Amino acid sequence: MMVAAGAMLSEGESVVLQDKLQRQLGLDSLSFEAGGDEGDDASTMLTLGKYLSPNLYMSIGQSLFTETSELRVRYSLSESWEVESNNRYRKWRRSLLQD
Repeated sequence: MMVAAGAMLSEGESVVLQDKLQRQLGLDSLSFEAGGDEGDDASTMLTLGKYLSPNLYMSIGQSLFTETSELRVRYSLSESWEVESNNRYRKWRRSLLQD
């Protein structure tokens, strides 16, 4: 099913399909990111995201071709500052971001 979803989202008409899926699932974001390098299947991710509160955003991503997954949590401290943590390849990373 994930491979089929990836194939549909990578077609030229993907924006319409993505918007429709996003609305039907009640998500704030839905994206398909193709791998950067040839053969880099682990970075080909389908990502779903939702604001849990005005300042708290959470997304999950799943590779379409491997068992790689990602969890990302971002909290806005102000209009200019955010704290972000993500888990990919079973390693947690934390960042303080300035816009």
